[in-house]
Amino acid sequence: KAQDILSYLERNAHPQMKKNKPIIPETVAEEICLWEGEKNRVSFGEGVLIDKIPGAIYTIVEKYCKDIGGLLWSSVSKKMIMVKSSSAEEMFKFLMKRYPKESSTLLNNNNSNNTNKGGEEEEGEEEEEEEEF
Repeated sequence: KAQDILSYLERNAHPQMKKNKPIIPETVAEEICLWEGEKNRVSFGEGVLIDKIPGAIYTIVEKYCKDIGGLLWSSVSKKMIMVKSSSAEEMFKFLMKRYPKESSTLLNNNNSNNTNKGGEEEEGEEEEEEEEF
């Protein structure tokens, strides 16, 4: 798409601009290509946010999610991981097998905390700061 825009600009450039080599300034062409790359970088999909992961198993959970291709986002400082919905069940099975005590606590915490799917605050909840991913 960026190449289509650049081709269009070159074809329809003012006669004075056509005297320049290149017709489209390099900085403008680069910015159009960066714009396209930025547009294609963001994708939307369903995911499961797992928080309050015990520090002892956080790195193991994060690595496992990376290994199965399910990790979407993670924060070491917050002990939170976002995994693809399609990978969540596999990740929880792995946890239940290797860390039954920690995983049952994790399941209970996340089932009670992540039930609000409408995007609106539930009564009594405070608004949290948004973080860029």
